[in-house]
Amino acid sequence: CKLSFAEAASDTVRSRWRSQIGGTGSSISASDLEVLRPPQLLRCLWAEADICCFRTLWSTYKGHRSATPLDMVRQIFSCALLLLVTNGVCAQRSTNHAAVFNPSGDYHPVDRPHGSEQSLQFVLQVRHRRGRLLAWGQVRGVQPWHRFASVSVTQRHLKFSTVRIHGVHYDFAGTFLGTGNFAEQTPDTGAILLRGTLRKFINGRNVLQIDTSFVYYPGC
Repeated sequence: CKLSFAEAASDTVRSRWRSQIGGTGSSISASDLEVLRPPQLLRCLWAEADICCFRTLWSTYKGHRSATPLDMVRQIFSCALLLLVTNGVCAQRSTNHAAVFNPSGDYHPVDRPHGSEQSLQFVLQVRHRRGRLLAWGQVRGVQPWHRFASVSVTQRHLKFSTVRIHGVHYDFAGTFLGTGNFAEQTPDTGAILLRGTLRKFINGRNVLQIDTSFVYYPGC
């Protein structure tokens, strides 16, 4: 009876199995499993929390051992401990997911400009993809809207520059004042989560500059 390492565990778990049984092969046999006692099984799988791997290996392990009372006690203890580990891993993953940085939403300047720019604001959208932050958005409150031509987002800083329309474009550079998922921790009344400088250019000439904090509202 052979259980493929490729099907049962990750590279990290495989190396731990080999260190436990002293093997170097690419599969593990029933006789190999008998070398490992339940505490050793749990130590190998604790680091990876690989529940699918545990179920496969444990099922094979049980199928090739004689069931003594001591074995049954060990199995019950191991299953109880597995449930604790599983709950801990799930809770940790849920917490980490909630803490993922996401500043997507609407940003309104505290110190508003006068005249035609008094409704000036911008919308930022951010997504995580393969470990990177991808962002896009628009400057709104003016006609027409100016979409971002370039944008750079980190967990601390935001920079963008808009497309040029009839010689007009905007740029911004600022610092986030919050962490985590902004939408999940912000009330409907908004919160100040960004500070920076928003500028307007006409034919390359700086005609407006706002150095202020920005009130954040969750987007629609």
